[in-house]
Amino acid sequence: MRRVLIFANNEKIPVIPYSTGINVRGLTIPVHERSILLDLSRMNRIVEINPEMKTATVEPGVTFGMLLEKTKKYKLRPAFPDAPLTVSVLANYYLRGIYQTSAVDGHDHTLSYEMILPNGETIKTGSRSLSEMPYFRYGVGPYFTGV
Repeated sequence: MRRVLIFANNEKIPVIPYSTGINVRGLTIPVHERSILLDLSRMNRIVEINPEMKTATVEPGVTFGMLLEKTKKYKLRPAFPDAPLTVSVLANYYLRGIYQTSAVDGHDHTLSYEMILPNGETIKTGSRSLSEMPYFRYGVGPYFTGV
């Protein structure tokens, strides 16, 4: 992925990330003739479930159905979107999905992001930037959940 982003950045080619492709806004439809659709659906690992802190670390291709199944063994469940369980957890939270089980939007369920920038650099936001405070969402540096 890093090499694709660096190439696209150098060539000034827009990149459209695609996790599960399910959204009502048409955000994965390229609007420029020369675009790269970056399919992240195979990045579908649930990296960690921390039942004590009630957190999950997921990759972009993880769906709510996958997360629900994994959290059941801890008697936990994620906030359910008003969408099929086949939607991406990350995309739905990032795009401020509407939830059946929570009065807040997706940003309020997000502690941090780890992102690869167009120049290939990796940045960590929120709690990912503070190893001594791993569950504090308002960490050092830019606050990206509102971008």
